Amino acid sequence: MAFLGGYYVFPGGRVDAADLAPRATGRVIGASPDDVEKMNHNGHDPLGFYTAAVRELFEESGVLLLCDTARRIVPGAMALELARLTGQGGASFVDEVVERGLFFAGHRLKFLQLFTTPAFSPMRFHTVFFLTELPDGQQAGLDSPEVERSVWIAPAEALEINRSGEFPMILPTIAALQMVMSL
Repeated sequence: MAFLGGYYVFPGGRVDAADLAPRATGRVIGASPDDVEKMNHNGHDPLGFYTAAVRELFEESGVLLLCDTARRIVPGAMALELARLTGQGGASFVDEVVERGLFFAGHRLKFLQLFTTPAFSPMRFHTVFFLTELPDGQQAGLDSPEVERSVWIAPAEALEINRSGEFPMILPTIAALQMVMSL
């Protein structure tokens, strides 16, 4: 992996132009106003973080946080269909969401932390960490070219193995896991 190869990180990536387009951000449903306000930082559109989080979670794990107008999460079979259509440079994820009349399930994403790398860091990024629960009927572990290996592990176990040097993680990931454990 070109970025953070060999490190264990949460699913994620950059907010793309398509994630920020009004046709995407206008389809975020149920986002907490308090959480949106916490992410309103440095001119970044907070709703773009939601759309990117849903897309990246799907692309890297197969977990699909899309819903209908009643906030019901789509069935797991939809994940397989979307993976087939959007994989390997296929259809746009946002286009598929719009064409199917679906919405980004903002109500299923709980803001955890906002992290900006320090000025001395050779690679700068600004990221938001969210918490969510695996929707009923879905299973993580999509075979994705965007990840080298998927691992689902309890936060305490990940931190313990990290201390032994066998599970390398970057500071933002470690801090997020510590926050999860304190909840």
